Amino acid sequence: MKNVINKFLQEIGVYVVFFIENFPGKFGFLLRRHITLSFLKNKGKNIFIGQMNKFYKMNNIEIGDNFKSLHSCTFYANNGIIKIGNNVAFNFNVCINAADGGNIIIEDNVLIAANVVIRAADHNYKNVKKPINKQGHTGGKIIIENGSWICSNVVITKNVKIGKNAVVGAGAVVTKDVNANTVVGGNPAKLIKNI
Repeated sequence: MKNVINKFLQEIGVYVVFFIENFPGKFGFLLRRHITLSFLKNKGKNIFIGQMNKFYKMNNIEIGDNFKSLHSCTFYANNGIIKIGNNVAFNFNVCINAADGGNIIIEDNVLIAANVVIRAADHNYKNVKKPINKQGHTGGKIIIENGSWICSNVVITKNVKIGKNAVVGAGAVVTKDVNANTVVGGNPAKLIKNI
């Protein structure tokens, strides 16, 4: 009987979370601001969380002042750490994934456009005797420094640092460090020009 009650309570919890994530308008915003954000490790002032934002392992996530994320962003911090500075904005459908021992630091005044993926952990794949989904992950670190702009559809892989005031052009795949005050683009991302 105890198992049945626990499963029922878990199911109710799923509905409550769904309700909070999806409720529209000002009331939905207030629910997300006061309930969802209360589970973060640290939170600043003036935070706007749009509909359908999902947070995993919230006690490993820190968000600074004046943060804004629009619709359908995801924050995975399972066994990892996510730190977001002040005056940071995410457009639609941004995925930040520090799961499995990763560490993602986004400093102040950073803009991240729609459909960006920032992933600080990779699947292990070298053991050909095991299926890839049984090999686990290896975590790394990603740092996006002050004043950077990450344009739409960018992918940033682990162990990368994006320097101050850098611009990562639309559709770029970043696998190596990006110097400060530069514009990069392409797959893999390469220097286009200095600012």
